Amino acid sequence: MRFLIFLLVTHLAAWSFQAKADDLDFLSFGGEGELYLPIPFENATTDGDRLRLRSAEFTVQSDFDDRSPALNGKLTLGAEDSTGDLIFNIREGFLSAELLKGLSLRAGKFYLPVGLLNQTRRSAWPFLSAPRALSLFFTENGVVDTGADLAYVTSHFAIRAGATNGFRYDSSVQNGGTKPKTPTHFVRPELSFNVGASVLTLAANYLGRVDDAGDVLHIAGLDGSISALEETPDSWDAQFEFYHRYQNPLSQNLPIVEDVGGYLFAEKGLGRSSLAGLRFDLYKIPSLTDTSGANRKNLTWALSPVFTYRGRDHLRFQAEYTYLKETRDGDSARVEQVFEIRLVTEFGEIPKFRTPGLKLDRSSL
Repeated sequence: MRFLIFLLVTHLAAWSFQAKADDLDFLSFGGEGELYLPIPFENATTDGDRLRLRSAEFTVQSDFDDRSPALNGKLTLGAEDSTGDLIFNIREGFLSAELLKGLSLRAGKFYLPVGLLNQTRRSAWPFLSAPRALSLFFTENGVVDTGADLAYVTSHFAIRAGATNGFRYDSSVQNGGTKPKTPTHFVRPELSFNVGASVLTLAANYLGRVDDAGDVLHIAGLDGSISALEETPDSWDAQFEFYHRYQNPLSQNLPIVEDVGGYLFAEKGLGRSSLAGLRFDLYKIPSLTDTSGANRKNLTWALSPVFTYRGRDHLRFQAEYTYLKETRDGDSARVEQVFEIRLVTEFGEIPKFRTPGLKLDRSSL
């Protein structure tokens, strides 16, 4: 019922805004709802075969590029189901201003600009759930926080750096959180250049924080993407992310924990509306030891084929199967298998709505 009310309100809002397009031509409106069904086969950690509205949102984005200084803003109202109940909140809300040519300042609440997946909502990802390493490093649905950052962008180079208040890091925390000893801070330099008929983007990432108890977190890694300069119905795209995480739980008097992991994903068009993709995940804990202090070998890997179909009426259907295997010395291998389905309905147009590096919309080809 809440899903129907949300869709009704957002569609009416979009219609009323579009009716005044002459007065609001500097605004863009859009939104979506995501129906999700996981079907676990073996030891799956997903929330058992329960069809649910996993997320819904409505976004307003402004663009004053014809004014000086350029001022832009974005507000996203959303609802998320992570625990069985829809939780409504302000997903993003920020203003950005161009200070000098290529240099801009952003302030407000936003997805932290670390990696590729963490820069946008989960429903826009080219697959249905986060790879194991990223769900541990950045939470299952990404890290959103309130703060400010600076960005400098040229034709082939960009860098963004900033800090947020860091009261919360895990989006599942529903209270206000606590003041950290060192706020969350980050930096991301990025290079892009043409390689034949494709554009290649490579970036380095760093994120750090010290929470209120004194526990230290550092995450550093690389990401990259490659896509065709001129997209065709059968063109392909690929992207990867790989990180090292360092945790020093000083408040608990526990040993330092270091783990590494990431994913590689490739996707190819099967025509104007369909795509097929394959993701390979890796995760490892080099610091894992047994009771004697000896190193304990371990490895977690997964394969996930994904199929995507985009309809002409702003509908997107996706299906994904994941096979995951975890091995640790002294334990029997653990296998997880799950099949996931989702249907996303979209309306309106929001610039830069897609995951960086991959182009899912081939319906106009």
